[in-house]
Amino acid sequence: MKVLKIKKNSKIVGKFKILTHEAGTKNLISETDWIENTVSTASNHGLNLFIKHLFGDVTYALPITRARFGTTDVTPVEADSDIDSPLAYDIEIATRALISNTEMEITFFAPNVYIPDDTYYTFSTYCSDRTFSMALIRDENVSDFTKTGNVDTTIIYRYSLQNS
Repeated sequence: MKVLKIKKNSKIVGKFKILTHEAGTKNLISETDWIENTVSTASNHGLNLFIKHLFGDVTYALPITRARFGTTDVTPVEADSDIDSPLAYDIEIATRALISNTEMEITFFAPNVYIPDDTYYTFSTYCSDRTFSMALIRDENVSDFTKTGNVDTTIIYRYSLQNS
């Protein structure tokens, strides 16, 4: 068994990409590049939940259970405990996978009828009702995510432990 060595400057980082498909098919319409996120450090959220679980305080659940889009163009910061104007609550997890000893992948799926047609600027993951990570939807080619009719949405999220 390989032993994971955690260094002084270790941190949990995440990134995600958004894919859209014609509703009910696997016909890809669009795919963003990987977008980096911010892991919350607010009390009882994000990294604080992780540390509390290691300590033995399991008051709040740690597994990531759902996600949300937000409609406000405000960049999340580590101290935030949620995104502004969350919408499309409870985007469900489709799959989870351990990629390696230090990386995991969660795929969220929202069928066409689940996410209202709108423009979304932020995305967040949750441990039950507690925010784990948040991000402004930005990459070199995308400045937001506009959901239009007859489109299924898949979000692939990867978390990893980085030793620096």
